[in-house]
Amino acid sequence: MATFLVGFRILEVESGPKGTSNETCADCHRSLYREWQASGHAGSYTSPLFQKRTNGYARKDCLPCHVPVTSQQTPLTTRTWSMDTGVDCVSCHVLRDAVRGPYDVDSAHRAIQDPRFLDNRACQQCHGNTVLEAREAISPFNTKTCQSCHMPIVKRHLASGLYQLLRKKKKSGRHDFNLTQLLRGAAKLSLGYDSVSRTLAVTVENVGAGHKMPTGSHGAPTVKLVVFLEESEPGRPVITREMAFSNRDGTAISPKGAGTLEIPIRRAVPVSYTAHARLLFFGNDEVTRTAAEVMAQQDYHFEYYPPPPEY
Repeated sequence: MATFLVGFRILEVESGPKGTSNETCADCHRSLYREWQASGHAGSYTSPLFQKRTNGYARKDCLPCHVPVTSQQTPLTTRTWSMDTGVDCVSCHVLRDAVRGPYDVDSAHRAIQDPRFLDNRACQQCHGNTVLEAREAISPFNTKTCQSCHMPIVKRHLASGLYQLLRKKKKSGRHDFNLTQLLRGAAKLSLGYDSVSRTLAVTVENVGAGHKMPTGSHGAPTVKLVVFLEESEPGRPVITREMAFSNRDGTAISPKGAGTLEIPIRRAVPVSYTAHARLLFFGNDEVTRTAAEVMAQQDYHFEYYPPPPEY
């Protein structure tokens, strides 16, 4: 019915936290809802990993962020109804008797433009450490918002049905929070061989993330640089070297920062090497090597010559 009477306030956002359900939002905002279903927010409460790490939800201090009444009030409190939907539409957008968002829209329900959705305040309640990292980042990263990277803008109708005939498309952020494309643009790999010190240097630069790489500590997210040194002579064993970056041990790379893995070569004979560098993202410490996401990769060929003999 709402789609036939756009422009009139025929839907009420009921006062009180239980007044509006996630399913009510899905009735009209279908594309946004489908994106949310594919997000980590949708599974923030039901994910097997979260259940395991909280010992079957026994760790109550984790619940306010994973199943909040609303993310827009301090202090955060735990929702005790409709918990399976995790961080849902209502958690982020419904406060008191109105739907809040970044834009001034004409809606079938009461909608309020809230400036917190245009900066990092919408995210800082649960992602406070990451927001702080972004605030401390050097320019131009400190001018970005979380949404500018994690919710890329698409032009579309905000609601479905007859609304699409009565209203123009608007720009809105995606709600699936897909990390794959962001991971592929976050880091740069560079390799160089110093023939004097006979050392291969592999450098990882944080060129795209406006916060530390990786950010967060819950679940121990880790970025690993893996380098395989392969000789041109078939049958020779491949040398493997690794370097890990993590917020837990203080090795995460700040925006525009870098980390370098140095591999000294000590051989008695000349060798032709090909170095295969791979940068992998492990979202938590239970992700296997084969399931890790590839952030960057580069191959590099160099010739090694041993030092001249001393007489």
